Amino acid sequence: MDAISLQDNGETNLSESILEEIRTSAYTCLVCTDYLTPESQVWSCSNCYRVFDLDCIKDWSKRGSSTQDDHSWRCPSCNFNHNKIPKQYTCWCGKLINPNINYLEPHSCGNICSNPLPNCSHECTKSCHPGPHIEKCTSLGPILKCHCGKHSKQLPCTLTPYNNGWSCDEICNDLLSCGIHRCQKKCHSGICDDCDIIIDSKCYCGKSHDKIYCHDRLPKISSNEKEKWIGNFECLQPCDQYLDCGIHKCLLDCHSISKDIHKCPNDPKNLTSCPCGKHKINELLSSPRKSCLDPIPTCDNICNKRLPCGHKCYWKCHTGECAPCYRSVDIDCHCGFTHYSIACKLNVEGYQPICQTKCNAKFNCKRHFCTKKCCDYRQQAFDRSKLIKKQLRNNVITTAIADQVEFEDVHTCKQICNSLLSCGKHHCKDICHSGPCRPCLESSSDDLVCYCGKTIVSAPVRCGTQLPRCPYQCTRPTSCGHRPEHHNCHEDDIPCPKCTMLVTKTCQCEKKNLVANVMCYQEIVSCFKVCDKLLTCGRHKCKKTCHKPGECTKKCNEKCLKIKSCGHECEQLCHGDKPCNESLPCKAKVVLTCDCGRRKQPMLCFSVNEMVKQEKQRKLEDNKASEVSENNELKNQEDNVDEVTPTIPCDEVCIKERRNKLLFEALGLNPARTKETEISIKMKRVQSIYTQFVLNLYSKQTVWCSSIEDILRKVLTSANDTNFRQMKNSQLKQGHNFRPMKPIQRRFVKELADAYGLFSESHDPEPNRSVFVKLLNTSSLPDVDLSEAYAVYKEFKEIEKKKATERLIKILDANNNTGYHDENSINDSKVQYNYYNGIIIKDVYFGITVETVDAALYNSWNLKDNETDEKVFPLIKKGKVEFINEGMYVFYGEDIIEELLDAENITDVKSQYETQIKSLCELFDVKVKEKNLALKCIPVKIDIQEGIILEIMKEEEVVIPPNEEELNNLEDVIDDLKNLKIESTVVNPKSSEWW
Repeated sequence: MDAISLQDNGETNLSESILEEIRTSAYTCLVCTDYLTPESQVWSCSNCYRVFDLDCIKDWSKRGSSTQDDHSWRCPSCNFNHNKIPKQYTCWCGKLINPNINYLEPHSCGNICSNPLPNCSHECTKSCHPGPHIEKCTSLGPILKCHCGKHSKQLPCTLTPYNNGWSCDEICNDLLSCGIHRCQKKCHSGICDDCDIIIDSKCYCGKSHDKIYCHDRLPKISSNEKEKWIGNFECLQPCDQYLDCGIHKCLLDCHSISKDIHKCPNDPKNLTSCPCGKHKINELLSSPRKSCLDPIPTCDNICNKRLPCGHKCYWKCHTGECAPCYRSVDIDCHCGFTHYSIACKLNVEGYQPICQTKCNAKFNCKRHFCTKKCCDYRQQAFDRSKLIKKQLRNNVITTAIADQVEFEDVHTCKQICNSLLSCGKHHCKDICHSGPCRPCLESSSDDLVCYCGKTIVSAPVRCGTQLPRCPYQCTRPTSCGHRPEHHNCHEDDIPCPKCTMLVTKTCQCEKKNLVANVMCYQEIVSCFKVCDKLLTCGRHKCKKTCHKPGECTKKCNEKCLKIKSCGHECEQLCHGDKPCNESLPCKAKVVLTCDCGRRKQPMLCFSVNEMVKQEKQRKLEDNKASEVSENNELKNQEDNVDEVTPTIPCDEVCIKERRNKLLFEALGLNPARTKETEISIKMKRVQSIYTQFVLNLYSKQTVWCSSIEDILRKVLTSANDTNFRQMKNSQLKQGHNFRPMKPIQRRFVKELADAYGLFSESHDPEPNRSVFVKLLNTSSLPDVDLSEAYAVYKEFKEIEKKKATERLIKILDANNNTGYHDENSINDSKVQYNYYNGIIIKDVYFGITVETVDAALYNSWNLKDNETDEKVFPLIKKGKVEFINEGMYVFYGEDIIEELLDAENITDVKSQYETQIKSLCELFDVKVKEKNLALKCIPVKIDIQEGIILEIMKEEEVVIPPNEEELNNLEDVIDDLKNLKIESTVVNPKSSEWW
């Protein structure tokens, strides 16, 4: 049965009415009287369930709590007392902070309410809602056993007796504590009562018989010469039996009797030692004792018996009780502050000394201190004060509760307060108290009159009364002579508002420009013009706006920008007429090329100049070493040395391209064919440096990718400049930490760093995960930058597309026997991809890379038959796994156009290829689940030439209840699928490229 149908209609109507009114923007906030909408941030009272605007209730609660000692405030609707000030906007159940806008169920998170019900252990089963929770729990209660544990049953939660349990009404029959009888009560809770059966018993001494309750028995065995019995109680008669000496009697009350219990302690047989026990009596007497009446001798040793105080008796061996102890013991005074040494006897009698230390504990007024000497409550007051401070520090109690703590009578202040009252004239006559004093009750017979004389408080005027605000205009004259500002009459100690009359004044700079529409009270006026006064450097002007004379910029912060000998501008701060410091390395970038112009290397100007100097020095040394040249020839050679142009050497690729070009020209090959070959050679070089993912992302995010490339080039540029690194080693940047970015951007950074030979590593968890790159000894700039590589890649793709179009025309010719094909017919030929020719690998687990999946699936599509040694999937060639997004990869093989060209029936080849893909998909599905790589694999239709996902096979609908993590990630999955735009039908090819 639905839980909502069981609850009261009033509760249901209240929740629905609140949602309906907010949904239609008809619900009113009682504080601001404005309407609440699904976009508003709201707060609901837990008592009356009235809904308010969050900002309104924050302001209301702060105002209300400021007037209460316990900082509580009351609901504007029901006047219910709240102790917590609302701070955050949450859903109705409070589980989600700042929930998304929901127009169907406003301010609801959509989860189960789960609020604990008051009378059971279950929770509210309604979805997140306003208003009251369900009253009647519809769940079954736990299985409860009866009190005696013989039977058990389960009832609905509302009928389950949680507190009292239930009884089966059978006889308990448990063995009672007496160990003889059994409980005859019906099934009951708790332990069985004591045995109330009355039995006839005999006392320990055997003189009395009585009837007692069974549970009062204390059995003990007694015996004499005549009989043996078990006594169960002690009678009130004394024993009064003679001891074994026959002279003395037992002085004990009724007790258990045995043959060895009535022995005389002074009998010569029983008493063999002196009172201290250190010597035998026979050693102290000349003749032995014959009767218990003979005197007991003592020795000369110390008694040494243990006294009640714990010490030992220090008197000589004696008969009778030991004397009191007079040893000194340490004891605290009444307040526990001072220690004293007193006689042990006094300590036993309860004597406690008194010290001269004052208590100094605060009275309840918290103003005065206790001055009593050796106060008994000093330590108690100290512990109380320490506990209150600790609880206030840990927010366990409030100051209002701390003020209500009871004090001892001795620490209750009885002085007169005598504090100055709020009137500032009289003093408080009450007993000393905490908190503010009462208002002054004195009064005056003079009237209170304001400055203008229009507002009057008639006598008698109570002391401290303030003159009310006068509603009339102030009549005080202004110092500037303008009309006074519009404001009410006020006290003399309050200044009048500043004059806002618009006037014309001169500015503060040396130009003394007139500035109109300036308020009269303004003393500092600016014309907001640039100063333009020549600075002390003599080259630059002051850039500050209108300022007081003499406040120009003291130090010029502009750049020098003079042309240095290298031809670049000086980047140092302005140094006036002083010459530029040519010894500082110039950091301007210079691009060097090889002789053929293919390679390009950016370097710093300083490093290039060093290279030129070294080359000049080398040539001069070579010329001087030549003995054949004459003096005039040497001079000409020195002139030629000045014309040295720095270059970088050609590499193997440059040599190969130059050799291929010469070969094509010598053989007279087709220029168009030569261009295709050159593009193919360049493409192989590009593929050896950059991945296809890097090139594809560069085509879509050119600006961002170029910025990443510039950062990596800056890291490597300073590293390639050896001379600069030797001089500025402390400032050399060894790496770069990128800001947090998305996974696809991090992948681009890592793969581009691999092209530069840099070390890359990801740091920090999501969503703050970033990439750090670091220089290695093998790091170097690639020969081809991204823009050039993409241009080659784009031309190569066009050539491949042209080749694919030619092969499609051949297929159409083979099927239609026609020789003419326009663009529409070629586009229609893409029906070759109306079969499943790829596999989507969905829900890839976190941390699984493309390389891991590719290696795990290689043996599956490359499987061979053991008997024929032929491939199980012969049409699937050069299979590979590509990245689509986080959690989704795609597998596809080489295009089967060549097989279609050779086939007589194209439809059969497509059908065979689709059958092999579906069979392989089943193998993939088993493989990824066994190795915990992904959740499922699905056949897909893709355009291999364009890299476009056309269609994904529909999955069978399986109802699986989502877990909490899937619910939390549902929006992210939907966004990813929207970005991919993958549907069960054919989608727009231009918006579904996976790279």
